[in-house]
Amino acid sequence: MQPLSSRARRTYFFVLLAVFAAAIVPLALFANGWRFHTSEGIVRTGGVFLRLSGTGVTATIDGEVAETNSLLQRNIFVQNLIPGTHTVSVAREGYHAWEKTLPIVSEKVTEAHPLLVPVAPVIVPIPEFLSATSTATGTLASKTKNPGYATVAALFAPAKVLPKSVASSTPQVSSAKLELVPKGNELTALWHGSVDNAPFYFCTSGTCVATTTVTFSARVMHADFYPGEQDFVLVALPDGIYAAELDARFSTTVVPLLQAEGADFRVGSEGRVYIRQGKAFSELVL
Repeated sequence: MQPLSSRARRTYFFVLLAVFAAAIVPLALFANGWRFHTSEGIVRTGGVFLRLSGTGVTATIDGEVAETNSLLQRNIFVQNLIPGTHTVSVAREGYHAWEKTLPIVSEKVTEAHPLLVPVAPVIVPIPEFLSATSTATGTLASKTKNPGYATVAALFAPAKVLPKSVASSTPQVSSAKLELVPKGNELTALWHGSVDNAPFYFCTSGTCVATTTVTFSARVMHADFYPGEQDFVLVALPDGIYAAELDARFSTTVVPLLQAEGADFRVGSEGRVYIRQGKAFSELVL
């Protein structure tokens, strides 16, 4: 075999150099988030971060399944989304579906914390008296007061007569640096810490504020934080009890938990949710 001439070697070198240069530019653009869109041309993409509680949650972007979370990776991060609005849906078996239209900005990540509430939350009655039992002689023992009933009833008493050992809810509810202030149909969340450290839903386009307000269809009779969360709240409206997001940047998700006129609730110090309907009390298991 004859060796290549110096001219041929130079030709091959420059051809390979041209191929490398032609390939490296698209690869670099791809690695830095640039994508080709049929209508927009070459654009720099963004992403969405979904903070989730629980497993078996599936996220869908514009009708296409993006990812299902797991015990090892509960949150979902979807990248390479074309700037603009995208319909983001989250589903979990036995829970109300969550869907929002979220804005995606190039080189930015839009964060959301989907509110997933059981379709049929368990309601456990709290009896005023303990069940009567049979004695050794076969007669029924007298009824005894249920101490749990009295403890729950005390939660709904006016704050001034509550025992010190019982946690009470007030018109203004605080949790760490967050405070809830209901007024008419509105519920305002106040952030008392540094604005730079405010929860994500207080921030829009990189600018954070100290207040955010959610408007409901009727007067807010009572409000408290959803157990274990600071992004969600429970509210009592005239026609029932609802769970809602504090995230008012986009459309606010409001989900019914118990639709019953005059129903009220309190969250105990241990995080349990108690309901009052007339003189009857029960626990709402979420």
